[in-house]
Amino acid sequence: MQLGVESIQRITLARELILRGYVNKIIEIESGLGTKTLNRLRMSLKEEGKSWPQPPRGTRQAQTIIKRVAHRQEFSIIMLAYRKYGGDSIFQHVSITALNSAYDTYRHLKGEFAPHTELANINDCYTLAVDLRSAEAEYENCTDCNVSYFVSFSQESSYRCPFCLNRENAQKNQAPASLAS
Repeated sequence: MQLGVESIQRITLARELILRGYVNKIIEIESGLGTKTLNRLRMSLKEEGKSWPQPPRGTRQAQTIIKRVAHRQEFSIIMLAYRKYGGDSIFQHVSITALNSAYDTYRHLKGEFAPHTELANINDCYTLAVDLRSAEAEYENCTDCNVSYFVSFSQESSYRCPFCLNRENAQKNQAPASLAS
C-alpha cells in the first residue's frame, strides 16, 4: 500500500500528539485517523522504544478545569502565550502548533520558577482552545493592572483578574504576619 503525502502528514501529526500525551479523542479530531490506526501507531511507537505521558481517560469541561485562582493564573499564562503564537486565527480554529508552543513555554517557565507544581495538562489546554474558538471564552483586560487574562464563561471561579486577586490575597496573608512581629 502506498501512502500519499496527506496520509503521511496525518500519521506524523498523530505520532506527535501521542508523544505529547493527547487523548485519543483529540488526536482523532485533529488527524482524522481512527482508533484502530492510533492503536497500531501506539504499538509501533512502543516497539521503537518511545514513551509519552499517560493521558487521562478523557477530556474535561472548562468548569472542572478552572476552579481556583491558581488555575485561572496558570491557564491565563498558557492561553496568553497561545494567542501570541497563534495570532487572531485562534478565534477561528484550534492551532495545534501554537497550542504546543504555548504549553512548552508554560512548562519551561514552571520548570524554572516552580518545579513540580504544574496544574495544567495539554488536554485541558486543548479544551480551553476549543472554548475560545467557539466564543465560550475570551480575553479580558484588567483595568487595575492593565494585564490581559483568560476567562471561560463556564468556569466556576470569579471573573476578576487572577493576577490582581492573587496579589490582594498575598497582601492579606502578609498583613497578619507583620502585625505579629
